[in-house]
Amino acid sequence: MYRKNWTFLTLFVVPLATLANTVPSTPSSLTPTTQKTENTCVELYNQDAFSNALKFCLQSAQEGNIDSQYLLGKLYQEGKGTPLDYAKALHWYQQAAQKNHPEALFELGKAYSTGTLMPIDYQKAFQYFSKAAQQDIVNAQLLLALCYQIGHGTPQNYERAAYWFNIVQENGMSTPLEITLQATTHEITQSKHSVWAAQDLYLKAMHFVDSKNTEKRNHHLNLLQEAAAQGNPKAQYQLALYYFQGTYLPQDDAKAFEWFSKAAASSYPPAQSLLAWMHALGLGIHEDMVQATVWFEKALMNKDSLTQKLVSVQSKILSETD
Repeated sequence: MYRKNWTFLTLFVVPLATLANTVPSTPSSLTPTTQKTENTCVELYNQDAFSNALKFCLQSAQEGNIDSQYLLGKLYQEGKGTPLDYAKALHWYQQAAQKNHPEALFELGKAYSTGTLMPIDYQKAFQYFSKAAQQDIVNAQLLLALCYQIGHGTPQNYERAAYWFNIVQENGMSTPLEITLQATTHEITQSKHSVWAAQDLYLKAMHFVDSKNTEKRNHHLNLLQEAAAQGNPKAQYQLALYYFQGTYLPQDDAKAFEWFSKAAASSYPPAQSLLAWMHALGLGIHEDMVQATVWFEKALMNKDSLTQKLVSVQSKILSETD
């Protein structure tokens, strides 16, 4: 059944004009005819017969079936069997989410988190991820753990992050990893002199940060880019943040992902956490929950002051569940 297939959870959404007419009060009010229409919708969708599925999914969705409403949202959002229509996609996702459909809740969480199809609202994203996570949507559980880890739409809470990451592991998302500090530490090929030089460039760059003077601000960026190019992880992380946030530099998820990746490879925990987030949401790269889990786990296992508390809390939770 598609709900059991985590790889099925890949899109996100946006609103529409109402097509619904008479909506039964509960699924139990469905007649044999509407039940058959619902089954046909699901069967055709699973067979990739999207053009034929559209007709049955639309009829069943209008009759109030939440699975059909969710699938109809995906058809409109992916442009399968019908032209792309983000407004209609969001409408049907919202219809299903109002009745607590787990996958629809997850899609709305992603939509609010990325701001691709609606204004970003991290608090709403967190709320939708929470509702979906409580219904065993493992991708939502991972994203909820990340929300708590980096304070995304909610106050930072290492204990809750560890709790949900533990749930993710119990649900089989985590791949077997032999993670140690030595394994995750980036191999330094430069001489000590080069490393010190890059650090010096970074410190000089940060001396000009937040300057309102255009010339000084440009000097800050030039120094920062040079330090990042020479392998300084803090400079790489800061440059990634600028691209990610659209601060000082044009917003560019692909470049943000590139620089977060470089900083994460040097075992810089904040970069590892945000790299996990980008993998999970498909920002700057295709969505990949396995890689998101890998980088989140590396951030947890890295004994930096920013993640040490989370590691100890997770260990305590794991020991208590043995």
